[in-house]
Order: sequence, then C-alpha cells, then structure tokens
Amino acid sequence: MSVPLLESLRPQHAQLLQRISELDWAAPALAQQSSFVFSLEKSLNDLSQEIPKLAKVVDREHEDVKTMESSVFEKFWYKATTRGDKFSEKLDKERK
Repeated sequence: MSVPLLESLRPQHAQLLQRISELDWAAPALAQQSSFVFSLEKSLNDLSQEIPKLAKVVDREHEDVKTMESSVFEKFWYKATTRGDKFSEKLDKERK
C-alpha cells in the first residue's frame, strides 16, 4: 500500500480502535451477568420447591386455629380450670 493511502485510512483506523476500546467491557460483563442470572434461576428454583412445604405448614396451622375456635369443650375446660387467659393467648398466637 502506498503511504498516501495509509495516511487517508489513519482516522478510520483510530475511530475503529476507539470503538473497540469502548466495547472491551462487553465480554466480561456478559459473563458476569450470565453468572448472576444463573444464580437467580437457582434461587428461584430452590424457593419454588420450598413454597409447597410452607403452604402445608400454613394450612396445618389454619386447621389448628379452626379446631381451637370451634372446640367448645376445650374452651370450657380451660375456663373451668381457671386457665381461660392461657387459652385466649394460645388462640391469639395461633391466629397470628
């Protein structure tokens, strides 16, 4: 190539080098973001498996509350043994 041709291409070359330097961060950032997304998907999967277990626990607690609320004999027994306050506390705790 002749020198005048090289001289005419110098600005374009400088522009291309500048553009490459502006995009140098893209490959490492992509790797980092991919790792982050993988981590989030793993966490989502773990939590999705935990939700049904927690739902069962909540359902069981709700059943206990319903049983306590409808148990006339248990209310009477607590009141008869002067432990009515404890029954109320237990019922309030279960409602929460």
